[in-house]
Amino acid sequence: MDKGTSGLESMMEIIPFRLFPALCDVLLVVGIFCALDKPAIAAIAGGTIAVYASLTYVVTQWRTKYWRQMVQAEITYKGRAVESLQNVETVKLFAAESHELAEYSGLVSKWQAAKQRSERTLAGLNASQK
Repeated sequence: MDKGTSGLESMMEIIPFRLFPALCDVLLVVGIFCALDKPAIAAIAGGTIAVYASLTYVVTQWRTKYWRQMVQAEITYKGRAVESLQNVETVKLFAAESHELAEYSGLVSKWQAAKQRSERTLAGLNASQK
């Protein structure tokens, strides 16, 4: 729930206050170059921005699956932690502490691996934008 709320807040900040002004700037620059009778420069500027935006979109779509895997692994390991804490008496009754620890450690390891993959894909996105 928190991730969805923060994502929506981020989107409501990015679109009106970052994306729209940037788009206006690009259109203004392309329009000025066209008005100054320099269509080649306008085409280069517009084309560069179009390639940058397209690359960013494609890489972001590609890395979304890794981010979702990380979120799912996080939800799973945190849910297991809550479940283990709620059932601590049952676990102790059946002397299953080592089993619970092994299960939880495996889930945390899976989340850590997914997080590293997600961070590597984010680094790739950042590198492609430079």
